[in-house]
Amino acid sequence: MKILHIGDFEYQLPEKLNEMNVRELIFISHLVSLEIPIQEIKIKILFFCLKAKRLSVDSSQLSGSEPLHYKISIGKRKFVMSVEQIMIAAGAFDYLFTAPDTNGNCFFDNRLTVNPFPELKIGGKKFYSPAEALTDISYNRYIYLETYYSAIRQKPEAALAFLACLFLERKKEFNPDELNLEKMQKVNPEVVVLMCWFYIGSIRFIGDKYPRIFPVESKSSTSGNPFDGQMKLLDFMAKADPSKKRLIRDDKLYDVLYSLDYLLEMEENKTNSNP
Repeated sequence: MKILHIGDFEYQLPEKLNEMNVRELIFISHLVSLEIPIQEIKIKILFFCLKAKRLSVDSSQLSGSEPLHYKISIGKRKFVMSVEQIMIAAGAFDYLFTAPDTNGNCFFDNRLTVNPFPELKIGGKKFYSPAEALTDISYNRYIYLETYYSAIRQKPEAALAFLACLFLERKKEFNPDELNLEKMQKVNPEVVVLMCWFYIGSIRFIGDKYPRIFPVESKSSTSGNPFDGQMKLLDFMAKADPSKKRLIRDDKLYDVLYSLDYLLEMEENKTNSNP
């Protein structure tokens, strides 16, 4: 957590997305969906995390060209802060957005890998979702998650299947033929947004961890149909042996990625040694 000093007091602010609680994440998701300036978003997040209120312009502080000041309350404490001081404090949330691109545009920089809803009651039943950065899921579950997530834009109904792959009735047991799509219709939209953030953030983390498998210049490890792409990777690892393919699909995602990364490294070494 980051320490912010206001007057003689210290306040803690989340230093990264993974340190935010569910309420803060939901608040940010609402702001990001609106077409408002990024600086305004940062200030709103700052006030929300501090549980602060901007009471009024402090007219007693104004004289001639003196900068505008605001009266701020945090709990029972009251402060006077200039616009510049507020903007500097809001800079604590610069990490939420990318640096400007060539057109001067900044975008939300999602790095969420901590699952905001590891357990969730849906229609009176408890469901379980993956651990941090998808570390406990099988390769087979990843294949279906990636396939359904990639199809959401073309087929909105794929969102239900994606959620059903995330939320299981039994911990760590995944069967693509037993997805509970009906229950997923009852999931709150705010939960859906945050779980998509969690998935995207985890995939970005995995991409950074295994750049050979997920090269930076590629938007996905599998161009075209994600399922077909994963099947080709599976063939490469199993050397087209059906029994090995079944074992690999049931193996942990990170174990498979580690093995695949090793195989790709060996192929690179062979290529480099035989110019």
